[in-house]
Amino acid sequence: MKLIIKNINNYKNEDSFAEAFEKLDESRKITVSKMKNEGAKLLSLAAGAALVEGMEHFGISFDDVAVEIGKHGKPRFVRIDDKKNAAAGAVLEGEGLPYFNLSHSGEIAVAAFGDRELGVDVEQVKERKISSVIKKLSPGEREYVLGGCTSTDSVPEEAIRRFMEVWTLKESYLKCKGMGLTVELDSFEVIPAGASFEKEIGGETFEFTQHEPVEGYIVAICERVT
Repeated sequence: MKLIIKNINNYKNEDSFAEAFEKLDESRKITVSKMKNEGAKLLSLAAGAALVEGMEHFGISFDDVAVEIGKHGKPRFVRIDDKKNAAAGAVLEGEGLPYFNLSHSGEIAVAAFGDRELGVDVEQVKERKISSVIKKLSPGEREYVLGGCTSTDSVPEEAIRRFMEVWTLKESYLKCKGMGLTVELDSFEVIPAGASFEKEIGGETFEFTQHEPVEGYIVAICERVT
């Protein structure tokens, strides 16, 4: 598995922005160009730059592949020839291409690549209201987040970090499955159990990894094992 991290501050210079923009696929170029919010524009560009770097690592380019977006936003690579065949009724294959997923938060964009289906989520650890969302977690997850605190209306400061640990793990799983936020959050449980661990969910086994590659940001990756 390969993880690529990009900081939007690297693209605030006009020349560096233009250089990264030129390498994007046409769809992302249009998206970035239409964005009015500067922060959102830079995040989308940074995510695209991370995608391009990963593609270069695996020896593929937009001359060979396209990005296909699934029903709930899960992306995947498909070969250009496969995409043309699909227009004629064939099934998209994309065999031999890496799986990938993207995420961004704050000033950071990440791209994860691997030979197994995966999902990635990055979240900035900062003060935020989490009381209403905590109530949607499983009992075990709430206990982990609250650390013995009995009230969800007033949570200790360290609970915010523990919440982000749980949230990124759950989000990475949902993105790996390609479900998005279409299921109840308490319908499955993922409690942090070290930097890397396996867990069975719904009869399938997943490997989770979680770390803080940039200070103040938590990244979680979920890969399907079986």
